[in-house]
Amino acid sequence: MSERITFTGSIASELIESGAGCVIAVFDKCLYVSCQQNNTSLICIGTSQLVNGPINVKTTFKALPAVAVNACWHTKNEKLYIEGVGSIDNPDCSYTGRENAINKNIIWPDRATVNHLAEKMTFEQSGSVFQTGLATSLQRGTDNLHRWLKSDNESIPDELLELIGCGPGLTPSGDDILIGALIALDCVGEERAFKTLSDWIQQHASDATNQISLAHLHAACRAMAVDPLHNFINALFVDKTSLPGAIEQLETYGHRSGFDAAIGVLAVANALQNRNP
Repeated sequence: MSERITFTGSIASELIESGAGCVIAVFDKCLYVSCQQNNTSLICIGTSQLVNGPINVKTTFKALPAVAVNACWHTKNEKLYIEGVGSIDNPDCSYTGRENAINKNIIWPDRATVNHLAEKMTFEQSGSVFQTGLATSLQRGTDNLHRWLKSDNESIPDELLELIGCGPGLTPSGDDILIGALIALDCVGEERAFKTLSDWIQQHASDATNQISLAHLHAACRAMAVDPLHNFINALFVDKTSLPGAIEQLETYGHRSGFDAAIGVLAVANALQNRNP
């Protein structure tokens, strides 16, 4: 018997409770479904190993059953059904990342720590992950992000467009960098910069990246991301003792999505450090 879906404050739970749609992509450990009432939002349904996140629904499956692209899904009596699968038992939309990460007692990391982490997560360390010149483009985009943050300028330069959609994979590295920057800005209370960047992303991203990455970007524009990223930011700015464990979590999140998002976080830490001793 399926359990009722409980609203937990996540985007996924909001959409599932009132939604229907179809499967748009199927992978080994997760599938993405669209939502009829909101074509910019997606839900990621995965195995029991899926991390908690704002658009994620974790199931009890150790391996996902075979699901066809374009299969329909719907909710009935507050339960989730997918065509060809039936009801999903115990769908878990748990998400508390933002709540756990925000803390008014921000302690800015020292520059040596920031520089050490930035060197560890640099694009060049990924070897063949990036095509020739791609690492250069990502580094240039990150440098432009850093300069904009440091300038305290309300207008975002066109050069920053280079980051959106830059890189291979479901969530290109450039998008992950922007997600990390957004979540860090929210955590440290930089409300104006957060709103400027989120408005700019929502204006430009739909024409520059893929549908799946766009859904994660839109979540970040609501200050929501996966728990490993929130945990890393909390460790960097609040609880330094948990930093080693938080970095390990990032290392296992995506092919290198965790590290790319951390680069965005470190750009914020580096650029704003002087005015936040």
